[in-house]
Amino acid sequence: MGKCEIIELSTKLFFRTPIKERRFYNEARIKIRRKEAREHLEQFHLACELAKLIRHCFPELLPLLKQVPDPRHQSYITYPGVILLMTRILSSLFYISSMRKASEEFNSGIMIKNIWLLCKEEPAVEELPYWETINRYLKRLEPENLQEVIHCLCRRLLRSRVFEDMRIRGKYWQVIIDGTQLYSTQGN
Repeated sequence: MGKCEIIELSTKLFFRTPIKERRFYNEARIKIRRKEAREHLEQFHLACELAKLIRHCFPELLPLLKQVPDPRHQSYITYPGVILLMTRILSSLFYISSMRKASEEFNSGIMIKNIWLLCKEEPAVEELPYWETINRYLKRLEPENLQEVIHCLCRRLLRSRVFEDMRIRGKYWQVIIDGTQLYSTQGN
């Protein structure tokens, strides 16, 4: 239906609700209203914008994710680490509340194909990993490795001066500190 720079897209890419595929809408007696058509088009543009954003703002995201050391035994690996991490990142981006729901909602041919293409990987399997596989991988992964990826991405944003207009009075950075997990070690 359309092309975006790094992935081929159809109008069903990254849809949150699955659509029953019908060859002829007249035969199925389904009427597509203009509002539904607008929603489909908006989601199509969302997918294009996501691909452009990753390519423009975070060109090193995929290489960084590929460099994360894989704690699994190499002979048992079906899905590369980058696919596991990108599936988890996309489920967070699309506000999918649980990993089980992510497995259900990403279980379409178009979604599977586009995640593999987005990660620039050749599909070893025509599936995405199940939520339990991703959780087991993340349990074994060292948090410092993911923290390094986040650190590199933030450094990239700061060096490209993305936040220059956000300075206070044009020269001071605003620093926000999360102290929700701080607690007193002395008795109350």
